[in-house]
Amino acid sequence: DLSFAIQHSREVTFDYCKLGAKNFENRHIRPFHLTCVNYQWYIIGHDTLRNEVRRFVLGRMQALRMLETKFTRPRNFSADKLLKGSFGVFSGDKPVEIRIWFDAFAARLVRERTWHHSQEIRQLSNDEIELKLILTSTVEISRWILSWGTHAKALAPTELVKAITQALQETVGR
Repeated sequence: DLSFAIQHSREVTFDYCKLGAKNFENRHIRPFHLTCVNYQWYIIGHDTLRNEVRRFVLGRMQALRMLETKFTRPRNFSADKLLKGSFGVFSGDKPVEIRIWFDAFAARLVRERTWHHSQEIRQLSNDEIELKLILTSTVEISRWILSWGTHAKALAPTELVKAITQALQETVGR
């Protein structure tokens, strides 16, 4: 059980199928943290083969095995710090300012929640708003903006605007 492995600092192995992959591959990790983000469970741990902290979706794992090998969790590990710049679980190195316009309909819904700790909302005319976030990845925010349909528009950065425009063009093409 992963929670037992985390509590008792025990290494685990499992077969994992990455998003977009067809085959499972064996992974060996030192599990640090179990978290649920946007209704999806993840284990965060040190991947011994890649020698870095990685995130794994529990639903893509099979043949989990807890090992006898124990480890010491790094004192400086913080799941909050690791996920601070993400809109979900994807994060990068460099903070980027994201700006999104919302019409009056969506503005009311956006104002009702805290979507990210960095959010700032600027009131515009006609009950529209501009939402500003500081993130280190645009992967999840792109899907979120697209989910608002005609009620939202990415304003910045340019790379995000281009990515959303391309996604919409490809969708229309299908």
